[in-house]
Amino acid sequence: MEENQEIRSVALDLDTLKTRAARCVCKYCGSPLKVERIMYHNCEAARSELFCPKCGRIEFGVEREVYLAAKYYVDTFHFNMYQGLEDNEQRRRMNIAKISEIMDWQNDKLGISDENGFCVPLDIKPDALGRTSIFRDSDLVEGE
Repeated sequence: MEENQEIRSVALDLDTLKTRAARCVCKYCGSPLKVERIMYHNCEAARSELFCPKCGRIEFGVEREVYLAAKYYVDTFHFNMYQGLEDNEQRRRMNIAKISEIMDWQNDKLGISDENGFCVPLDIKPDALGRTSIFRDSDLVEGE
C-alpha cells in the first residue's frame, strides 16, 4: 500500500515538472526548460529535475512574462546588483535572474500567481515592454 502511494507521489511530481517545463523559462537566459533525469555521482538513484540545456544548469524557472519583465527592467534601467563583478553577459544574466526572483516572489505574495502559474488573466500589451514615448516641449505645456 505504501509503495503505491509513493509511486503516485513520484508520478505527480513528474507531472508537475512537465507542466512547469511547458510554461516556464530559465530565469538566467529565458530559454525553455526540459525535464531531465539527473544522476548524482554518489547516489545510484536518478532524480528528475527541470534543466536549462542552454545554461547547463538545474533551474526551476519563472513564468515567461516574469522573465521578459525582468529583462526589460535590467536592460532599460541598467540595474546592477553585482557592482564588484565585471560588466559582461554573465553579470547581466545574474541581474535578470535576481529581478525575476523578486518579481516572482511579489506575484506570489500578491496572489497573482501560485505553483500553477498566473491566477488572474494578464493584459500585457505586446509592445509594452520596450516601447519608448517621445514628447515635444509643447506637449507638456500646462493650460493648452
